[in-house]
Amino acid sequence: MGRRSERAKTFVELTSSAKRDLKKLKKELTVSAEADLYKAFETICNDPLSGKSLQGNFSEYYSFRFCGNYRIIYKIIKESKETIIRIFGIGDRKDIYDKLSRFFSLL
Repeated sequence: MGRRSERAKTFVELTSSAKRDLKKLKKELTVSAEADLYKAFETICNDPLSGKSLQGNFSEYYSFRFCGNYRIIYKIIKESKETIIRIFGIGDRKDIYDKLSRFFSLL
């Protein structure tokens, strides 16, 4: 009998801000765009490094592009047997980076 390797579990966690973004976006997106959003979540779960690493003060964060101009901003948190993908914001690229800056200036 071969040994079975245990694969680390991956979880997605949305901040309260990301939950508000998602609720707002669901009203704006077409059915196919909403499907693209959920495919983006799946891609991020399967390969957390698939997003683009941000720079400067946000170098610990990633941006994943979906549906053209929309972005998911997240951070990868690795623990012993699990990986948490904490999503901080979801929105149009023209707004999401400013929102991210404002969010972290409050901390």
